[in-house]
Amino acid sequence: MNLDIMRKNTPKDHMINEIIAIEWEMFQHVIGLNGRAPCQDDVKTFYIMRYSQHAAFKVTTLFSYQNDLIDAKNTGRNLVAEKYGYMMEYTDNEIYKRDIAPKLPEVSYMKTDIIKKIINIMDADQKSVEQRYPAISRYARPKSDSKEGTSARVYNIGELKTYSFNTLKKIYEDLKEAHEKGENIVETIYMNTMEFYGFGSLRAAEDRYLRSV
Repeated sequence: MNLDIMRKNTPKDHMINEIIAIEWEMFQHVIGLNGRAPCQDDVKTFYIMRYSQHAAFKVTTLFSYQNDLIDAKNTGRNLVAEKYGYMMEYTDNEIYKRDIAPKLPEVSYMKTDIIKKIINIMDADQKSVEQRYPAISRYARPKSDSKEGTSARVYNIGELKTYSFNTLKKIYEDLKEAHEKGENIVETIYMNTMEFYGFGSLRAAEDRYLRSV
């Protein structure tokens, strides 16, 4: 995976690029119910989405997640495939219970509890962003699962279930600290994404997307 054209030159960026390279490799080995998906050939969009998310969190959080990925590789696990597996609980529960759940690592009570806390914060952050930037939000993942796509909430739950408890604790701490500072990590993720498309602020992006409606 050649990311040279997209790299920035800070230690955090290098760590993010290393993380994304592992994620991309895992993504290439995901086999969906309908075979290979078109998004598995779209490295640029994959990079933008993953970078935008990872860059919103602290280096210590990213380091813990990087260790999760390395540990998974060393034991033959594919965290990206597991993420989509966990998502099936919400998108096709019958297939999930019959075919997928028995193959996935069991999620402990401690992990389930902290995931709920993380999701509650992220849901509130998401709602705040949607209220302030409705035009941009129309191009993001849908609010609820439908034929148009899977919701950000289900994606988040599926992904969080693949993280170690240590990584989950750090994510929760980052989210709480952001709130104490009056910041919104979902908004930061949106801003990181818009920067890839040439916008200097979410307001500028919102105005541009409003004109295109």
